[in-house]
Amino acid sequence: MADKNVYHNVYHEWKIQAEQVRKIASDKTLALWERAHMVGRPLTAIELNGLQSKHRQKIMATIVQVNRILANYQLDTFDDYQKISNDELHEIIRLFKTLTPPR
Repeated sequence: MADKNVYHNVYHEWKIQAEQVRKIASDKTLALWERAHMVGRPLTAIELNGLQSKHRQKIMATIVQVNRILANYQLDTFDDYQKISNDELHEIIRLFKTLTPPR
């Protein structure tokens, strides 16, 4: 029974963090580059070991996609996100927004 509760709690936490991702992604008080920098942060609170393998792989694959975009730039500081093209900033945000738990 404990394992089922842990499983439920991890997916519940993922749902909460996915909502935070959506809030950051749609926060027009932040510049696009700021949203792209911050949008993935809530997902770091998810305990990946508590997820089913297919969901863990989905998250990891998305991180790889984001890293491929970021690899095209020299990012030494937070402000360096301003160097990223708007299209790629939008893509980073879109990728993180797709990371929602199963219903």
